[in-house]
Amino acid sequence: MAKKIPLDEMSQEEFAEFREDYLNPRKLSLEALDEIRKLFGGTSDFTGITGRVCCDEAHLHSYACLEFYDSRTAVVTRLLDEIERYQAKLADIHKKSAP
Repeated sequence: MAKKIPLDEMSQEEFAEFREDYLNPRKLSLEALDEIRKLFGGTSDFTGITGRVCCDEAHLHSYACLEFYDSRTAVVTRLLDEIERYQAKLADIHKKSAP
């Protein structure tokens, strides 16, 4: 059975505040992505209540090297990683196309 994640403990009022602060802007900031990751119990180094690195090889671990205890966190982590990757690509394109 999956452990409770921070989102499970959030009241409707707290979620309304979170939504106003992080989800309403047109573009999700890096800070918003980090806060969303925290709500689902994820961390940037893949440790915590919702998962662990399950690979003993000495390399930069990828998504495939992770074991998640909570399926919601797995999905959100993957989506946030993709959003961050695309945002970085877009920033690079804007930088290169700027006069």
